Amino acid sequence: MAADVLEVPTAGRLRLQLLAAEGGVSMGVDLGVEGRFVNKVGDELRSPLRTWWEPDLSGVVEYEYEARDGRLRITTAQRFPHRGQWFVDQWTGESGMWVEVLTRDGVNRRYHCNHRDTSPRTFEDLVFDVTVL
Repeated sequence: MAADVLEVPTAGRLRLQLLAAEGGVSMGVDLGVEGRFVNKVGDELRSPLRTWWEPDLSGVVEYEYEARDGRLRITTAQRFPHRGQWFVDQWTGESGMWVEVLTRDGVNRRYHCNHRDTSPRTFEDLVFDVTVL
């Protein structure tokens, strides 16, 4: 699987927690809604909202959201070098994820992700949780 869609209330709050990254690859998470996100200081943010794994920063962020269709779309993005430049890619090569549903109602999920260049697949290149609060 390369993406997940989570049924959510049309307005609410969510938490993204980046738990682990392995292999020295550069990965991030895209959260998408038909609507908008708002950060803690009230700034409106565009969808999809991309958050890169940065080991020196806090791995937890929270956002208010509005999802007109009641869906939160979750995918990964990978950065990789090519001919001296960095590119962003999704859904190619060996990229993919598997989802661990952590609560009975399905609003807390853990994602185990593989970078496009990791072979054989380990699904531990990026591990993160998404929780609808």
